[in-house]
Amino acid sequence: MRPDWIDQNFDEGFLEPAVRFGLVTVPVGDVRTPFVDAEDIAAVVVAALTQDGHAGRTYEVTGPRALSFAEATEIVGRAAQRTVRFDGGAEAYAARMGALGMPEAQTRAEIAAFAALAAEGDQAPTGDVERVTGRPPAAFEEYAAAAAARGAWRASRRRARGAWRASRRRARA
Repeated sequence: MRPDWIDQNFDEGFLEPAVRFGLVTVPVGDVRTPFVDAEDIAAVVVAALTQDGHAGRTYEVTGPRALSFAEATEIVGRAAQRTVRFDGGAEAYAARMGALGMPEAQTRAEIAAFAALAAEGDQAPTGDVERVTGRPPAAFEEYAAAAAARGAWRASRRRARGAWRASRRRARA
């Protein structure tokens, strides 16, 4: 399994505190990626492990369409009914990480890793979810609406700032 960027990064992963804070910074510019729902990844895994014909196969598991991080952030903001901005520049990321106390060397290494991802360019959906499971992958809007409905991004700004800092401390550990 080779999933692309996972939808749940926005509500369960490293982007969740940034969404709550109202500013997502990922130094990838405007590169487009077909974000994929974790449940679609799980469905492909289950099919591959329980059905014949998958031995030796590699699946590039993606969502149904490619979005930029700015578009994905906008969708999340609408679903959460809050203003969430996106900045895809390395300078904004470095400033944000510096403000959170991340060591400069680690920030530079992360920027280099994100730059390598961005250099791969726009990614296209593969169709592997539908080929393996017989159903199309969930749209990013479906994920965002479901996450908002269960209260994924409800929090005060003060609490969000603390969660963001805590996530960065865990990342450094």
